[in-house]
Amino acid sequence: MNAQENFTSQSEGDMKTREEILNILSQEKSKLETRYKLRRLALFGSYARGEETEQSDVDILVDVDPSIGLEFASLGDELEHLLGERV
Repeated sequence: MNAQENFTSQSEGDMKTREEILNILSQEKSKLETRYKLRRLALFGSYARGEETEQSDVDILVDVDPSIGLEFASLGDELEHLLGERV
């Protein structure tokens, strides 16, 4: 199952686990690296610590090549779409 199928099959209000988030990021990492010139992608915050709640967003550290320019602006939206969670 790809991340898109996972997102669309998940019922609204269901929270993903840390492992599910990491799995989706791992599956999509190479595409995101190419599209957004990512140097680094890392999970931090409550999900990384295993302390997430229903009110938690997903904190993701991204390091990109400065030459990406304005294309970087859509990365947050794409991550939210892929994960089905607020980023």
